[in-house]
Amino acid sequence: MFTDVIGRRKPLLVVNLFLMGVAFAWMGYANSLAVLLLPFLLTGFLNSGWHPPAMSAISIIYPDQRGFALGLHGSGASLLQSLAPLTIGYVLTFLSWRTVLKVHFFPGLISAGLLLFLLPPLVASVSSSVRGYSSRIALSFKENPAILGVAALSCLRTMSYRTLDSFLPLYLAFHFGMSPRWIGFYIFLLLFSGTLPETVSGFISDRIGRRGVLITGLLISTACLIMIPFLPAGAPLGMTICVLGFSLISLRSIIMAFGLDLTPPDLGGTTIGFIFSFNQIFTGMGPLLAGILSDRLGLSAAFYFMAAMTLAAAVSVGLLIHPKKTPSELAASTESF
Repeated sequence: MFTDVIGRRKPLLVVNLFLMGVAFAWMGYANSLAVLLLPFLLTGFLNSGWHPPAMSAISIIYPDQRGFALGLHGSGASLLQSLAPLTIGYVLTFLSWRTVLKVHFFPGLISAGLLLFLLPPLVASVSSSVRGYSSRIALSFKENPAILGVAALSCLRTMSYRTLDSFLPLYLAFHFGMSPRWIGFYIFLLLFSGTLPETVSGFISDRIGRRGVLITGLLISTACLIMIPFLPAGAPLGMTICVLGFSLISLRSIIMAFGLDLTPPDLGGTTIGFIFSFNQIFTGMGPLLAGILSDRLGLSAAFYFMAAMTLAAAVSVGLLIHPKKTPSELAASTESF
């Protein structure tokens, strides 16, 4: 909401990245669990706060190539994010976790500096008053309640992915007895395999529609999650993890583009913020429920739980998302505000 009210996205992005670096370094100096949790929570706040100004700016600049542009945005993040577990798994063999976190200050600082000097101003039109802005939000949700369906879809998909993020390393460590280096390698496969496909799937969704791409990807993800507990370590497991990364991670940008399709351009920040907030409220339940199931039934149960979430997400695409108006009709209907 703050993004849409002030209309200035560049300062928000620069400050966000700088504070992210500070929070990581702060964790490296923590001398107790309580002190560690404060910056840890801050990184979650900043991570969520990055997306509304960034994604809404891209949506405004590329309205007809929204899926492709957001996919490219996601691919850039996924590329280095995929290298992080591989790199950190190796670095932790000769550096302490504290040192690694302290060094994390510099990526945030450098990224903030690059945006400050290279990124052009990103200023969008804003409502003349808070009352006018509030009226636009209410009308947008009234005209297209399908945005709630997109939020539910995003929540189910993110719940599955966050659970995978937590339980795949545990499964590799306890079931196969893998070292941190090999665990880092498999996590690298998961993340890297979703890098290029995120751009490609976004491009395809611009051409043939978001619904078919989402349902196909979610059904493939469901099949992969069911297969993992039955696979041996090595090529079969690695290939299945690659397909899972390809199908599950690459859907993130399409879901966000779907949400932006349903709202007027100057409410893009609010739309992204709403979807991410909806995610944050509910997706934390995923690892918790998977942990309870795993304690009772074994780690394999976590993968069946994730498969159920992705299958439910696929069903939600067909049942919950039925836009009442097109983006142009929405924009026209809110011009009076």
